[in-house]
Amino acid sequence: MPCLPETMFGVDVDLLFAYPTAKFVTILDARLGIFKYAMTFLIVCYVGIYQLWFQCSYLELSPVQGAVRFTLQQPTQDSCDPTDAGCKNNFNSVKELDYCSQSDMEYPNGKKYPCTFLENIGAQVVMDKSILITSRITTYDQVYACNSTHTPTCPYIYNETKTTTKYSVDPEYFTVLIDHSVIATAFADVKYASSELEGRLYVAPAHNKLCKEYKKTAYAEVKGDEKWQDDGSDLPCYIAPNVTAQNLDFFSVDVLLRASGTSLDNAVRPPK
Repeated sequence: MPCLPETMFGVDVDLLFAYPTAKFVTILDARLGIFKYAMTFLIVCYVGIYQLWFQCSYLELSPVQGAVRFTLQQPTQDSCDPTDAGCKNNFNSVKELDYCSQSDMEYPNGKKYPCTFLENIGAQVVMDKSILITSRITTYDQVYACNSTHTPTCPYIYNETKTTTKYSVDPEYFTVLIDHSVIATAFADVKYASSELEGRLYVAPAHNKLCKEYKKTAYAEVKGDEKWQDDGSDLPCYIAPNVTAQNLDFFSVDVLLRASGTSLDNAVRPPK
């Protein structure tokens, strides 16, 4: 090694070029060692497994906003579009429906009323995130009874003169089209319409008799690689929708009701 002067600028050369270094001490204590390695293991689990793998904290997150549009359609011949010229409705005869008073059949599930035919406009009330489908209509005829210019008190402002109740024909055979879209607000290029996505209808295990009827298109997994099996009585399933020419999803009201475990009058009539 080259010879260095003992001092530079009046300072010891070893002191002038001194540098720090870490010093490690081995502690011979099993309790402290176990505590140290246990804490290290917990930190690895929290950061590596919980934060990175489970919560995906390494990804940039963005809230997702969506919009949905429901459209109701009455049953039509060959499932044609009712807005097309020549498209005909396909309702059952009121004489073949046990809940109609025009029919001679017995109706064990309630009181019979006259039935009326409704198309989609008259049978739907579309709201922001839901749709109301008419199955029964009750109208009240009232006349104005009194006001403050004629009497100091008014027990009845209106007097009811007539009440009329009617059933809608075949409400369970109407179909509901679901047109929706999603967008990630922080990423302008992440946006999809329902025509670009594949949706399925969730059926809970308690109602999966429906899965057996649709087992050719029902899946036990959302991603759709595993077919639903007859022995999966305790499993949910996901039913593929009907699809329009524009790749929009639609289901019959009957299927939607049965997937949720309910039905009209708790007795769904078999389709034609």
